[in-house]
Amino acid sequence: MIYQKLILIKNRNEVRRVFLTEFDAKKQRELDRRDAREEGRQEGRQESQIVLLIKKIKKGQNLDQIADALETSPEELKEMYDAVIAAAPEYDVKKIYQMLVKQRKV
Repeated sequence: MIYQKLILIKNRNEVRRVFLTEFDAKKQRELDRRDAREEGRQEGRQESQIVLLIKKIKKGQNLDQIADALETSPEELKEMYDAVIAAAPEYDVKKIYQMLVKQRKV
């Protein structure tokens, strides 16, 4: 026991560095998980909005009518509306979402 205490005292800085690194790694993993959950929720919201746009477009509504129904501006929906129109007639929600993600990163 005394020997172990002497080793810890002798290597105090190394022991501190290891503990701090481990703490930071745990904290980082938790932050990463939280970010992933938020990203998943954001993706889910956008995919739901894409589904809604698809339904309204299939009913023959234009951008202004859809924006009015959703109580938003046409400018806010324009990018997503254009992506849905470009994906016709398959309307693959995942592909539309991925296309929007790529457009925003470029």
